[in-house]
Amino acid sequence: MEVTEQFCNNLGAEKINFQCLASFGMTSKYVNNILNFFGQIDRKDFTFIWEPRGNWEGEEIRAICDEVGVVHCVDPLREAAVSGGIHYFRLHGLRGYRYRYANEDLLALKARWRMGKTIYFMFNNIPLMKIAYRFEELLRSGC
Repeated sequence: MEVTEQFCNNLGAEKINFQCLASFGMTSKYVNNILNFFGQIDRKDFTFIWEPRGNWEGEEIRAICDEVGVVHCVDPLREAAVSGGIHYFRLHGLRGYRYRYANEDLLALKARWRMGKTIYFMFNNIPLMKIAYRFEELLRSGC
C-alpha cells in the first residue's frame, strides 16, 4: 500500500481502484477478506474504489461498500452502480477488450453523466483512448 500511495502522490491521483479477480466471488471467506482489507488500510485522503468481478449480488456489494466506505466501480453499460457518493465507471467493452463503442453507447453514457452525481469514466486499455476523446467531444457538443 505504501508503494501505491507513493505512485498516487507522484501522479496527483486522489482515487485508488481495487479490482478483484473474476474468481474472487461472493463467498463468506472473500466477503470477510474484503471487509478486513478495507477496514484495516489507512486511507489518508484517498477515495477507495472497489471493482468486484465474478459473481456478486448488488445488495451484498452495497452492504460492503456502505460498511467500509468504498465506491462501487462498474461498467455502466453492463450493470448499475449500487453505492457511493460518486460514480466511478470503468468501461471494458461490451463484448471484450477489442469492442469499439458505437455512438448509441456513448449517448447512453452521456445520459448517465447527466444524472447529477460526480462521475468518472475510465475507458480501459489504450485502444479505447480514441473512444474517450469521441466521448469528450460529444459531452462538449451538447448533442
